[in-house]
Amino acid sequence: MADYIAGGDAEFNAWLDNFVTYASAKLAELGLAAGDLTPITTAQTTWAGALAAHVTAQQTARSATQQKNADRAAVLSLVRAEPPHGVKGHLKKARAVALDQAQPTSMACNTQPHKILRFPRSSGKSTEFAPSTAQTRRDSPQAAPS
Repeated sequence: MADYIAGGDAEFNAWLDNFVTYASAKLAELGLAAGDLTPITTAQTTWAGALAAHVTAQQTARSATQQKNADRAAVLSLVRAEPPHGVKGHLKKARAVALDQAQPTSMACNTQPHKILRFPRSSGKSTEFAPSTAQTRRDSPQAAPS
């Protein structure tokens, strides 16, 4: 049986409002008492607060991301700007080399030693796995040399 409850948050919220309004207006026809809807209306109030907090958090995150990007662009423009007139040639060259040799780095660096996992096989040999140093979520374990 198909689910008749809307999937998206905004659609669900509209559906829930309509459901509570309809059920409240048709209590007798549905064989309900006013207290029967209390758990639903209480949960509806909690849901509405959570949805509002979520929407606010998303807007705050978008704003923070825009500010971060603007601040990054500002600092990059300063770093990439020509050095002030009168800066010695070797300092200009060092700055250029530093910019050319800059490598992107990961914010998450794992400095813990990796364990090698051994899995016995029916042939009597075992298969060893060790995480790659550049492993990401998409990578699978790399087979270690036997």
